Amino acid sequence: MPKRILTFLNKEFNGINEAALLLGGFAFLSQILGLIRDRTLASMIGAGPVLDVYYAAFRVPDFIYISIASLASITVLLPFLIEKMKGSEDNSKAKSFLNNIFSAYMIFMIVISIIIAILMPYLAHYIAPGFSPAQLASLVTTSRIMLLSPVFIGLSNMIGTVTQLFRNFFIFSLSPIFYNFGILFGIIYFYPICNQFLLGLLVYHIQLQPFLFSQSVFQRKTWKVF
Repeated sequence: MPKRILTFLNKEFNGINEAALLLGGFAFLSQILGLIRDRTLASMIGAGPVLDVYYAAFRVPDFIYISIASLASITVLLPFLIEKMKGSEDNSKAKSFLNNIFSAYMIFMIVISIIIAILMPYLAHYIAPGFSPAQLASLVTTSRIMLLSPVFIGLSNMIGTVTQLFRNFFIFSLSPIFYNFGILFGIIYFYPICNQFLLGLLVYHIQLQPFLFSQSVFQRKTWKVF
């Protein structure tokens, strides 16, 4: 059974129209799940200080992702990986390139996240100037937790690049579905004892792992940058 599931998840789509329809369809489903997620948040937590802190806590991590972590996006990495794969039967150059990018990205993002986490008490006043002292304290803590998001989403984007390189569009298209499902599941069953956003990140990232290991993309653990 596990082998059949892996085979199904690793199915290749050679047609452009088929792949576009698949990605578009799952993107639409993801938007619906996102709407359900927001409605569930509003109904279970209610409009008020807690929800205000929750949404405000996304601002700094989202800015980091858009300005820095998006450099590890599919549109940036894919042309380089295709170039590295030319004339290499075992894709060793592409794997080495991805290993180096992975190492550099993780080191850089961890350093940035630590710096921002230290500065969060000062940044919180500019992010939400109208918040009370209690809300600001909660915003600092929540934002520090959310700083994990650009690290893991950027890493998942790199894995998503590899899945698309090998035309495995199905497993990539499932990623936003599992991400929203993880948050929704956390809201319903684990609030307030568990951070539902982290659960969404965990499900989103784990869902990509079967392909990653089946293709042996990261042959070894390395911290080599150049």
